[in-house]
Amino acid sequence: MNWIEALAKTYDENANAPQVGEAKLIPPFHTAQNAHIIVTLNAKGEFMDAELVLDKKGREKIIPCTEASSGRTSAPCPHPLFDKLEYLVPTWPDGIVIGKADKKYPPYMKHLREWCASAPSCTPIRAVCDYLEKGSLINDLCKKEILPTDSSGQLVIEKPKNVKAEGAYKIFSLVTGDVTSAFVLFEVISPGKLESKLWESEEVRKSWIEYSLAQMKDEPLGFCQVLGKEAVICTKHPKRIRNAADGAKLISGNDSVNFTYRGRFEKPEEACAISVEVSQKAHSALRWLVSKQGRRFDSQYIVAWAISRFVEVPRIVDDTAAMLPEDEEDTAQKTVQLDLGTADKTAKELNKLIAGYKANLKNDDNIVVMSIDAATPGTMSVKLFRELKASDFFERILSWHRDCAWMQRYSKDKIFYGAPAPSDIARAAYGTKCDDVFVKKTVDRILPCILDHQLIPSDILNAVMHRVANPNGLEGWEFAKYLPILCALYNYNVKRRNQRSYSMTLEKDRKSRDYLYGRLLAVADYLEYNALSQNEKERPTNAMRMMPYFSEHPYSSWLNLHKALMPYLTRLQSASRGIAVVLEKLLGEIHSAFDPSDFESDKPLSAEFLLGYYCQKNDLFTKKDSSTSPQESTSKQGD
Repeated sequence: MNWIEALAKTYDENANAPQVGEAKLIPPFHTAQNAHIIVTLNAKGEFMDAELVLDKKGREKIIPCTEASSGRTSAPCPHPLFDKLEYLVPTWPDGIVIGKADKKYPPYMKHLREWCASAPSCTPIRAVCDYLEKGSLINDLCKKEILPTDSSGQLVIEKPKNVKAEGAYKIFSLVTGDVTSAFVLFEVISPGKLESKLWESEEVRKSWIEYSLAQMKDEPLGFCQVLGKEAVICTKHPKRIRNAADGAKLISGNDSVNFTYRGRFEKPEEACAISVEVSQKAHSALRWLVSKQGRRFDSQYIVAWAISRFVEVPRIVDDTAAMLPEDEEDTAQKTVQLDLGTADKTAKELNKLIAGYKANLKNDDNIVVMSIDAATPGTMSVKLFRELKASDFFERILSWHRDCAWMQRYSKDKIFYGAPAPSDIARAAYGTKCDDVFVKKTVDRILPCILDHQLIPSDILNAVMHRVANPNGLEGWEFAKYLPILCALYNYNVKRRNQRSYSMTLEKDRKSRDYLYGRLLAVADYLEYNALSQNEKERPTNAMRMMPYFSEHPYSSWLNLHKALMPYLTRLQSASRGIAVVLEKLLGEIHSAFDPSDFESDKPLSAEFLLGYYCQKNDLFTKKDSSTSPQESTSKQGD
């Protein structure tokens, strides 16, 4: 099943389901639009009142549209009922010239009259038609001070310089450009009718859909590649997918000049034969899903959903803590010191969570993951499309959060065992202030790791390693957050290569060169830190300062670091001989665990050395103070 077929089927499955929340499925031949002005009429088409739509959250409305107007750009192409001022006004005041004004009002009124003639029982649209034929809209809006006027009473089209958008000029804080772009809605107060807002009227929506279907009866048919039968082919597909102001299209056929369809086709229908019905349903379903549960990264949206019926599915770009439900007991458990029970508890909670999702779906139900992004303001692409059986989808989500798990420290209030969010992996690799473009591109590359069990790309892993291995360039909280993320990523790749995975507790029997060098660095860091006076603890230790060079030249760096460590060992022996003896013995044990040729090799270390550093440091601080969480201990060297 392709993406447009999956979306059209999703629409059919959910069209008659109760709509919960602000996001709604848009009916066929309708679109979403940001409104600026509401005009109130009576049943006779007489002006009663007008107001500005000041609430940004309540500005988006569902309005009737034609196939052409749903994707219009600069060419005159009116909506059937609600539209911009430039479409609703036959003539403008003397001295005001509006481009293409004579080409916008006539076709708008023609469509509206034809609709009224086909639906004589729908009196609200007749009231709007009668009112607009009078041509008094501008005067009425000026009298109500909706549109600004100058001292002589003339309409002010553009915002004057050095004038704030308030009072009589409030309209300029809502519209982009001049007042002619203000979008107008109508409500009609009729005796015996409860619904006066025409953009919410089921009577008006039903009337427009029936009229649109009737108009399509005489259209030439083509073979719809989704329905598999003859149908009216869509040539102008909708836009406004991500929001009501979105001008990007997923399907476009405007290449009729010069490079005519890139030399492959003569007509746009040959390139993409999709019926109007399928296009309307698919775009409406996608917009509904994006609004309801899409995750945004700059201009990119990622959404996952079940086709058969709308049920909640896990958000694949969340970290483990964001996936799991929070309560007071869970929050308290997230800050306890590291032990095997913490990992087991999280695993049980994840299994319970996935079981809850599975209860609402069958194993053979299909779940779709889709990522869309706009390359330009007018074009959009499907960057990722995966259709998985529910059982496979949940298994892969569970596998990611199990295999890429580590004790994460996002903040003092967010300490959890689990997988990091892809967006946090991006910031660990490229910095907290990295451009949103880097974040979304990294998220794109992490998604196949989650959905297809692929390895973390080596360049991303190396970028995280080089940033963590240079703690002098990080804030204390950054080092405390990004070190566990690196450990999670490295351990994930090791597991995916079917090698022995790493434990978060210290593995004294692990004798790999990089792991042992990481342990040495951690002991040196801990030894010097404990030998410093309270005032000196604010500065980084020699181990932390030398970490970048240590990662590239471990043997020669260790020789220098060991010499620098001797004065602190002497100071510690006089202050706390017990600790000094234990640490000196530990250094000897780690040295003896090395293969001599490995120890004397000066080749660069892999990310494994930071994993060894993490585990050794946590072990040391945990033994010193069992009431201090290991992540808090790690942060002491970064703060």
